[in-house]
Amino acid sequence: MRYPYTPASVLRADAIGISFGERRVLADLTLTVSPGQRVGLLGENGAGKSTLLGILAGEQEPDAGRIERPDATALLRQEVRADPAAPLSSILEAELRPLRRLERELEAAGEALAGDDPHAADRYAALLERAEAAELWSLDARRDEVLDGLGVGHLSLDRLVGEVSGGQRSRVALAALLVALPDALLLDEPTNHLDADAVAFLARRLRVWRGPVLFASHDRAFLDDVATALVD
Repeated sequence: MRYPYTPASVLRADAIGISFGERRVLADLTLTVSPGQRVGLLGENGAGKSTLLGILAGEQEPDAGRIERPDATALLRQEVRADPAAPLSSILEAELRPLRRLERELEAAGEALAGDDPHAADRYAALLERAEAAELWSLDARRDEVLDGLGVGHLSLDRLVGEVSGGQRSRVALAALLVALPDALLLDEPTNHLDADAVAFLARRLRVWRGPVLFASHDRAFLDDVATALVD
């Protein structure tokens, strides 16, 4: 995985606070996860791990504090939000939409090279660099490899979301994030629905992930294997 990392690739929560009614969940929490770091979140159920991940993903606004995150920050939730009447492929394509758009833009820029636009070559070169960083040409092959690695490669992507188990949906959603190569990964209990082979596959992927990774987990073996730091 190759990215042009910049300081904007850092995940940072600065003095975050949030309450639900009279219950304060997070207070004055500061956390930084840099590219190459894989930070494991520990805590009892209800301690605020999922809330923190949602805030960092931009899905919730804190009552106080400030967030920094890369533009491409992806969150794996414990429960997959997907239309049960949609095909499984929709879970994948929702995450791959920016790459499909890049594919179309690159094709159009290539066609524009034959015209008289003096900026066409520069635009094509910039898009080509982005496509190479995103490993665009191996997209479908990587999709199939990751689905196999997570134990759901046998599922037809034409099957409806409602026809498969929650665990299978979760594996497909995790595969979508790994294939999309976002700049930052936020994972909420990513091993909950994985068998030993799939956990080992995920661990290998995360150990070579170059962007910041923050994940909540109760799996001590997985934390020991993957995390570069722990936050309780």
